[in-house]
Amino acid sequence: MKRRILIGLDLFTAIGAFFGGIAMLSDPHGAPIGMTQDLLAHTPFPDYRAPGALLILCNGLLPLVTVVLVLRKSPWAVGAQLATGIMLMGWMGGQLAMIGFGAPIQVVMLIVGALILRFTFDEAQPMRVPVS
Repeated sequence: MKRRILIGLDLFTAIGAFFGGIAMLSDPHGAPIGMTQDLLAHTPFPDYRAPGALLILCNGLLPLVTVVLVLRKSPWAVGAQLATGIMLMGWMGGQLAMIGFGAPIQVVMLIVGALILRFTFDEAQPMRVPVS
């Protein structure tokens, strides 16, 4: 059950990141997503192109790769799932630090990142240490 929830959270994250990233790339001034250039004043970015590309890469592609690894029951799935949760929470933390709170989706995505980490820890098999 938790495996399905994790896949759902990963897909939710990836779809949102692709929509947001593509919107930023299509209009680097942020208009399609209701963002202004003023929000970038305290960031290293002159427009929304780099954040859009990074959003697609970090929170779009990484969760999709994670879903594939989970579905294939790869031994890398747990690590990818942890990376996805950490990346999402780090992204949101950085966003809040640079531009501040601007929309409820920021809180939603922080919760999604926390849930990914929580369910990943629940699903991870405990390490077995051989006794000699």
